[in-house]
Amino acid sequence: MGRKRQPRIRLGERDLAILRYLAEQHTSWFEAIHGRFYAGRTVEATRSTMRRLCGKAPNFRFVRSDQIDGSRNFFRLTPRGAKVVGAPQSATKELGRTALLRRYSLQWFLELDSKDARWTCHPRNYPDLFPVQGQRLPRGNFYFEASEQGNLLGFAVEDYGADSRRIARRAVDTLERFLKQHWFDDLIVAGRFGLTFLAATEEKAKAIELQFHRERIRRLKPWFQKLTSGHTDLIVETYRVVPGLLSLIPHQTPTPGNSRHGS
Repeated sequence: MGRKRQPRIRLGERDLAILRYLAEQHTSWFEAIHGRFYAGRTVEATRSTMRRLCGKAPNFRFVRSDQIDGSRNFFRLTPRGAKVVGAPQSATKELGRTALLRRYSLQWFLELDSKDARWTCHPRNYPDLFPVQGQRLPRGNFYFEASEQGNLLGFAVEDYGADSRRIARRAVDTLERFLKQHWFDDLIVAGRFGLTFLAATEEKAKAIELQFHRERIRRLKPWFQKLTSGHTDLIVETYRVVPGLLSLIPHQTPTPGNSRHGS
């Protein structure tokens, strides 16, 4: 006997929007999809949609579901789903653990952390803001956030299990590059450039903050001296603890006390 074919379904606009979102993100998880597409509605509405898009394993329809940490499902496109929205087949590949951690953290920050409007910023879509032809920028880490002063441009640094000093140094490396190239000088002076650290625990967030301030003063003060007469605090710093991130980091287990830490 051949395989029993699943019944055809008609895709609505929201279905297609979810498929395009997965094509862009490569993977997402239930709460992030719910927060983005079904905010204010019951979770059953999201469950119903994802069941319909996934169909039954192992013959998934447009989206497949992978269990990562024994309890959490992450979604990604199937080849059929990619074809529907014109995405490359590379969008269907399973991400490595570090890339998954980064996607998880950033999606939580954009979709679930705040009622304030935040959204992903793709540099290629803003050539006037990113006049960096011929140079490579970090991918997927820029975001916009609505504020009273106008849209703030932010850059997110994720905790993927490295020690706090390494994470802080990586952030300073990135900022130093921005300052050397003068890409965002006007936004920095106007207080409209932000840096967000997404950490696994409260203790890690505090350790990153301490290391970052040390590295920032040691390495970036000359650049800020030229730009802002020495004021190094014009960059809007934010520190967030991402719920559930710790359990996704290999060889670590959750500990009590995970909560939000802001500055």
